Amino acid sequence: MNRYILYSGCIVGIFALIFASARVQAQQQIGSYLHYVQHPDQINQAYTLSADQGKIYSVGRKQWVNMEGAPTTVLMGGHVKTKNERSSVGLNVLYDKIGPERYTEVNAFYGHAIRLSENDYLSGAINLGMRLYNVRFSRLEESDPSLRQDIDEKVGTVGLSFMYYRPEHFYVGLSLPRIGGEQFKQVAVFRENYAAIAAYLFEVDPGFHVKTSAWLARMDNNKLLGNFSATAFLNRKFGIGANYATTKDLGFLASFTVSNALRVGYGYQFGMASTSIGGMRNGSHEISISYHFAKNGIRLL
Repeated sequence: MNRYILYSGCIVGIFALIFASARVQAQQQIGSYLHYVQHPDQINQAYTLSADQGKIYSVGRKQWVNMEGAPTTVLMGGHVKTKNERSSVGLNVLYDKIGPERYTEVNAFYGHAIRLSENDYLSGAINLGMRLYNVRFSRLEESDPSLRQDIDEKVGTVGLSFMYYRPEHFYVGLSLPRIGGEQFKQVAVFRENYAAIAAYLFEVDPGFHVKTSAWLARMDNNKLLGNFSATAFLNRKFGIGANYATTKDLGFLASFTVSNALRVGYGYQFGMASTSIGGMRNGSHEISISYHFAKNGIRLL
C-alpha cells in the first residue's frame, strides 16, 4: 500500500510543477507537438545518439478539428546508428498546412558522440535541409479580395544541435537556429529559434517509471515558448501523462508498446484561455506510431 501511495505522490507532485509553470506566456510555434516526449528528433538530431539503435516514426496532428482550413501537421523520419552506437545518420520531414498555405522541410543529418566517462556522453549533429513555402491563392473563392499570384519559394538550410546524456537516465540538448531561410522569417513554423530540450527518467521500481520532459524555444522576436510534460510508465509498456504549454494549452498523452519493436501513441490538447480557438471540445488530436530497431526492448528515454 505504501508503494502505491508513493507512486501517486510522485505523479501529483510532478503534475503540480507542470501547472505551476502556467505563468510563462509565449506565442505558439506552428508545428509544435505533444509527442516530442517520445520523438524529439525534429527538435534536436543529436538526440538520436542516445536513442535506440534505429527508428522509423510518424506523427500526425490535426488542430481545431471543427474548423475549416485548420492546421494539419505530419512529422516523420528515422535514423540508424553504427554498430558501436557512436555515429548516426537519418532523415526528418515536416509538412504543415493551414488553409491554402503549405510548409515543408526536409533535413538529412549526421551525428557523432564522444564518451566523457563510463556513463556520460556528449553528442553533436549537423543537418542539411530544404525549406519550401507554398500558397495556392487560386484555391480560394474568386470573390476573395486577397486573391493574388500564388507563392512557391524554397531555400536550403544548415543546422547544428548538441546533447549531453546518460542513456536511460537523462539528456539535455541545445539546437541552434538554422542558417538560411531568412526570407521565411514571418512564417511561424520556420521562425528561427534557439531550442533547449531536456528529460529525466525516474525509476521508482523496475515496473514503474516517471519521465519528465521540457522543451523551451526562444524565438527571434525574443518571445519564449515553453512545453512541459510528465509521463508515468507501467512495466515499460503502457504510459499515460499530461502536458502543459505556455500558450495555456493543456494536453494528455497515452502510449502503448505493442511489441519489442512497435509503439503507438495518442494525444489530445486543448486551450484553457477564454480566447482560445481550440477549446476543450474543439482541440487537437495527435497520433504517433514508431518502429524501433532495439537490442533490448524500446527505451523509455
